[in-house]
Amino acid sequence: MMLCLFRLFVFFSCTLRNVVIALITDELL
Repeated sequence: MMLCLFRLFVFFSCTLRNVVIALITDELL
């Protein structure tokens, strides 16, 4: 159970980071 939650958290944080990077790139360009 904990491993599943950990994987979900890692996946979510990576996705969130990609979204933030995309937004920042949009603002800069």
